Amino acid sequence: MNRFVAEGIAAEATEGKKVVYCGRRVEGLELRDQIEHLCGEHLARVTKTNGREEITTVSGGRVIFAASPSRLRGHTADVVFIDYSADQGSLSQEWLENAVIATATGGSVIRA
Repeated sequence: MNRFVAEGIAAEATEGKKVVYCGRRVEGLELRDQIEHLCGEHLARVTKTNGREEITTVSGGRVIFAASPSRLRGHTADVVFIDYSADQGSLSQEWLENAVIATATGGSVIRA
């Protein structure tokens, strides 16, 4: 995983923003570990329950890891990051449609 992606997502979360990472579980695990390390003293909680993975910071920011487009349902985020691994093949359009719905007013969808 690109360290600049991890640094950017960690920075957004420590500022109190809600970020949703969309991508394959393998890349998400690596990214989660990097973000945990980067948040350091700003880290409040890491949740790993029933396929739900989330990092919460003391400022109220959150990083939610979505391994499938359906995991975006019910979430509103300041930033939705669609990893290249999710932006391939037949699910690409479904990811994008769900990401746009999940993005808060004034938020952004990043595809990389």
